[in-house]
Amino acid sequence: MDNFFPSPTSEDNLDYTPIIGDVIPMVLEDIEMVINSLEGGKAPGLEQIDFWMWRAVFTHDKEFILDLINICFKFNYFPEHLKNARVFFLLKDGKDPGIPPLHIVAKDEFIKFRIWVKRSNEYNTIVDINLLDKHMPFTNIPSRQRLINLDSNIPNSDYDIYTDGSRIENETGFAPCILKDETNIQNHLFKLNTFNSVFQAELAAIEFAVNWDVKEKVKVNIHTDSLSSRSVINSANTRSEFVNKVKSNIFKAKNMVGLSCVEAHVGVSGNELADQQDKLAITSGDKLFIPVPYSHLKCLLKIT
Repeated sequence: MDNFFPSPTSEDNLDYTPIIGDVIPMVLEDIEMVINSLEGGKAPGLEQIDFWMWRAVFTHDKEFILDLINICFKFNYFPEHLKNARVFFLLKDGKDPGIPPLHIVAKDEFIKFRIWVKRSNEYNTIVDINLLDKHMPFTNIPSRQRLINLDSNIPNSDYDIYTDGSRIENETGFAPCILKDETNIQNHLFKLNTFNSVFQAELAAIEFAVNWDVKEKVKVNIHTDSLSSRSVINSANTRSEFVNKVKSNIFKAKNMVGLSCVEAHVGVSGNELADQQDKLAITSGDKLFIPVPYSHLKCLLKIT
């Protein structure tokens, strides 16, 4: 701990006038979220305290860590060893080589928690929480809808629906294409907002296909090239209200739909059709509102 709380030397300037700011104190939930998100396999900072030590100290005395961090925020002071790092640049295409100091990471996590979980209005200059997707507590998700296993193909289906979503130059859209006996009979094009992600578009396309199936009271096989959509449907980890709403609708049609993943751009005619149509949707689709995703909030915090 000498690296973290070093003994004073003759060269140390122990005079410090705190700049006390108007800061909302963190609560144990905030700290628990950050501690639980720490990953192993990361090199410690100059203070040589790795994440196992932080986790062990927090487990031993949560109030101590909470008080320590709140005092740091209150007096606008963080130990120098937490703000410095020895950086080795390993440049990769599309990757930011910078390593943010711990106090910046902690501040970002605190703001994300206040916005995403607590729905605080104090950061409306970053994002309008009325447009933001909502965090859904695990206990509010019906147990039978947490994991949904769909057959990839149901026999004697009445229709096949190919779905796809795209994002081109900050514009997002999706298109479900309905086929009857391999003949294209309907295409539905939707244009989303600039803040929506491809993942949301892909999932919304599947939701449209499911809702169409329920409305028409038919059997449908849905085909998508989005592995992430298929994975999240069969995962209990998501807390997004939008995603869980989609899963709720899928659950209602569980015995009426099949969901398969097809490989993109390999000549599957239905998938190629959906790929063409979703690009048209970006410019000429019907406008549809889907909440701002959590991923967009994280991007906004990186540039503020």
